[in-house]
Amino acid sequence: MTTDPDLSLATAKELFLDKSRKAIRELVKSERYQLRARSRSMERLPQSSWEDKDDSEDYDPEMEKKKSQRKRKRAMSDDGASSSAKKVALSEEYLSALSVSLSQEDEGQDLNALAVTGCSVHAEDNSTAEAMDLEPPALKNEGNDVGRQSTPPPQSASEDIEISTPAVNARTIEAEGAAKPETEEVEDARVPKTLEISTSFVHPIEFNHLPNEDGSDPCHFCSDFAYGIVGLGKRTVEVVDLGDGRYDEIRNGHSQTGHQATRMCSNCVQRRLRVVKCLSHQFVPIQGLTAESFDFRAAYDSLVPGIIGQKRSAKNPWCSLCPTPGFFQCRCGLILCETCEIMARVFDSDLGKIVARIEAEARDLEGTRADVEFILPGNQWEKQHAFGSDIT
Repeated sequence: MTTDPDLSLATAKELFLDKSRKAIRELVKSERYQLRARSRSMERLPQSSWEDKDDSEDYDPEMEKKKSQRKRKRAMSDDGASSSAKKVALSEEYLSALSVSLSQEDEGQDLNALAVTGCSVHAEDNSTAEAMDLEPPALKNEGNDVGRQSTPPPQSASEDIEISTPAVNARTIEAEGAAKPETEEVEDARVPKTLEISTSFVHPIEFNHLPNEDGSDPCHFCSDFAYGIVGLGKRTVEVVDLGDGRYDEIRNGHSQTGHQATRMCSNCVQRRLRVVKCLSHQFVPIQGLTAESFDFRAAYDSLVPGIIGQKRSAKNPWCSLCPTPGFFQCRCGLILCETCEIMARVFDSDLGKIVARIEAEARDLEGTRADVEFILPGNQWEKQHAFGSDIT
């Protein structure tokens, strides 16, 4: 767009002659072109040099930009709505081919043609056919596919209705495969294994033994107090671990020297069970017993076997952890000697740690008592109880 040369010359003179900024600002403002948007319905005119002197000043570029954006969004939403409508129409048309009408009037329809993979078909007997993939129904005729149809042919109500079996899911196979190792581990726990153990008894031990009325086959721990302290002597025996808390001797066991399997009655089991279930051991001195006035020689002499068939009797309390006279007792029945009572305070009454320290130091009569294992967690009769024994 061009301007009048005379006007441009006059403008230049005023700019250079008048040094006032205010005059320059007013002059520039008065000489600024006023632009406005043209209507789309307006007829396009050939380019010309005419000057736009419109005084309406209604043109705003930002407003025009927003208008154009709104128009584009409206056009896109119209296209999206039309495409969505088309998709819905196609989906409804496709699903109508897979829909199944199982009203009582149509009992004779062929459900084989309607057993579509991915759909659930409910028959009168509430049976359901499910699968993973979604495919259009196909009409089956004597095992041959004759084409795809949306509506199956009628069938007599007397014919048998067959429903396709559910397809096997790959995740189901993986889940079943993952569950097998757990079952195998449980089964492996009861598989017999050969190992060596250090024991003073004859295996397999019979817990909750019921003695005969004539007094034969009594409880070994009741008939001889020293049996629980020293047993038959500690040996390293090769046994078969039956997996249910029982051992069966193979070699170097006391059974080879003619001893019967160890028997423990229910009263002896219950006394040891109270010790295991005690949550916090609190020890007090046993009245009437002091280490300063105690006769240790007479106590140890009572452990020596006497005449064959003669019953050994206890003359004093004995420590439940080691073969030493006891001077402290917990209300659960646990008895400790002076040394074990000190270790109980050090290890916060953790019997497992105390026994480990005793065995490491191997003090007094070769370490711990013979029956100390029966008052420790995870002992042999607890394992038998876990596998269905009558121990309570």
